[in-house]
Amino acid sequence: MTLPFRYKLTAIVIALIISLFASSFYLIQTELEARFTLEIQKDLEQTKPTIRALMKSRYQSFSRQAKALASDLLIREILTDHSLDQATRFDILNSEIYPAYSGLDLIIVLDDKKTVLANTPNIQESLQKIQNHNTMKRLLQGKKAPFIVFQKNHYYQLVGHPVVIGNKLSGLIIVGQQLSSMVADKIKSVSGADLVFFKQDNIVLTTQWSTAGQALSHQSLEQKIATHTKFIVINGERFISQRVPASPFVPAYLLAKSLDLQLQFVKKMREQIIFVALIGLLIGSIIAFVFSRSISKPIQQLQKATYEIERENFNHHVNIQTRDEFKQLSTAFNQMIKGLKERETLHHAMNQTVSKIVTDAVLGGQVDALGQSAETTLLRIGITNEATWLPGNISTHEQLALFNELLTRIKYAIESHQGFINQFSTDNTLAAFGNPIADNKSQEHAIKSALLTQEAITQFNTEAPQPLPVEVLTLLHHNTAINGQIGPSNQHQFSIIGTAVNETNSLYPFAKVYQAATVVSHQLEHFVPGHLAKTRILDALQLPPLKTHITLYELMPISSLSAAENALLTYQKAHTAFHNQDWDKASALFKVLLEINPADHCCQSWLKRTQYFKEHTVYSHYYQQQHLHSPLPITQVG
Repeated sequence: MTLPFRYKLTAIVIALIISLFASSFYLIQTELEARFTLEIQKDLEQTKPTIRALMKSRYQSFSRQAKALASDLLIREILTDHSLDQATRFDILNSEIYPAYSGLDLIIVLDDKKTVLANTPNIQESLQKIQNHNTMKRLLQGKKAPFIVFQKNHYYQLVGHPVVIGNKLSGLIIVGQQLSSMVADKIKSVSGADLVFFKQDNIVLTTQWSTAGQALSHQSLEQKIATHTKFIVINGERFISQRVPASPFVPAYLLAKSLDLQLQFVKKMREQIIFVALIGLLIGSIIAFVFSRSISKPIQQLQKATYEIERENFNHHVNIQTRDEFKQLSTAFNQMIKGLKERETLHHAMNQTVSKIVTDAVLGGQVDALGQSAETTLLRIGITNEATWLPGNISTHEQLALFNELLTRIKYAIESHQGFINQFSTDNTLAAFGNPIADNKSQEHAIKSALLTQEAITQFNTEAPQPLPVEVLTLLHHNTAINGQIGPSNQHQFSIIGTAVNETNSLYPFAKVYQAATVVSHQLEHFVPGHLAKTRILDALQLPPLKTHITLYELMPISSLSAAENALLTYQKAHTAFHNQDWDKASALFKVLLEINPADHCCQSWLKRTQYFKEHTVYSHYYQQQHLHSPLPITQVG
């Protein structure tokens, strides 16, 4: 169904009105958010002294009680009366002393050798941690000191106080209390800020972060805290946060205030703006509808002309006899029809020699057909068992159809990742990424295309009726190349030539020796997505005539590594041992890998090199001096 112009114009006016109100509201909301964010940050800064004051008061309370305990006669009896057994000391502390200090969660009595003489049971698991704490040095010097202990996902704030009898240090008193939700709630009630105490980004204690009353999961908040950002979103609610590092008495914590809670009034303002916008929409729609009726007839003529163009009737002409801009528009429209006719003729001619993707790019001005240089990622695909995989018991037509089906699947794998097929052949199907069509992710797209190609080959081998599976090597390399119309004056063909093509063709025979499915050069190795594949190094090459150094890697899909993960780790260890000239270890590891896969040509080559360097030490020293920046012996490729 075709929408009349008057309705379109009405829709445009409505869109403009909506855009005006939306942009105005957006600017206002953005400014308000910026100001409230600044105010919240100031509030959080002012909250820190409040927390310090609360914690100082808490510390002073513990200090007074620790000092009182240090003067307690029963504590001194525990420290000085060596006739008391352990059960008696524990009974004195827990039955007679501890009940009098209800504000404490724990009390520990130690002698001057840091030996625990008595303690409350709720800190039993952390006694050794306390005895070995760095603060003990200060306490044994006769000075009181605060410190923190973490036990069972809880923080305990502790204060140690020396017990001096007759000018001699007789022992230590350690008192403390668990950092509980009451403390966090008190801080929130005083400051209005949410609070999280954490240990290495793991939640220990927190207030309830939600204006909607939804429960906050520790896991979701831990993930946000781990990012170390000042802007946190929890359950769709935005918070401004500040991290505070740990001190001797206070663990690390994070303060936050809800930005959305502060901006609740913006919701009411939005409703008012929507009401005003609806009135504006009604008025604007009426004006646009009345105005559009006066110009609907010329629009209908142009609409009919468009329909004729869709039918490729480039002989149609528009005839509008008005004295306004529509007359000029009809003239321009007729000129456009003439240009389209000429363009169609050119397009038809180019399609005889150039692929559609390049034709569209050339006609669209994205590609200069006269030639240009660009960074290019090349994917060369070749059948390594061409002489044996096609069945001999089927006709020539059937063999060609089978081969074309294989090329069709390869073509899909390439073009589905924005690749351009430069040429087709059994041993050299060459595809380019990032050239001629610019692509800032050409390396990643080429790697994914290579992996998809291997998947297509596997699927083809499963479905195709041949006795032997087809084996394909995909080689990836990156460098500069030239694209453009290449050929004699009477027979041009759009193609790619240059350094990247030459190097790829030189690398292909060498990569073929290793019988790997997919090989990438070092220019692409760091672009391999870790969730799709891993790599292992094959060899380093030196390409003439400029002696270009290129290192090759085997690309191993994650799906094929489930049973070979350990083998890949062993390979890396063997490579490291070779680089460190630990020939015995390297040789042993390569032999282990060959027991797993005797047909691994890469490991066979490494084992031969290892044994050679072991027997010819002088060459190994020369290699170490000449190849400090390359862990592999350079192979000259001619």
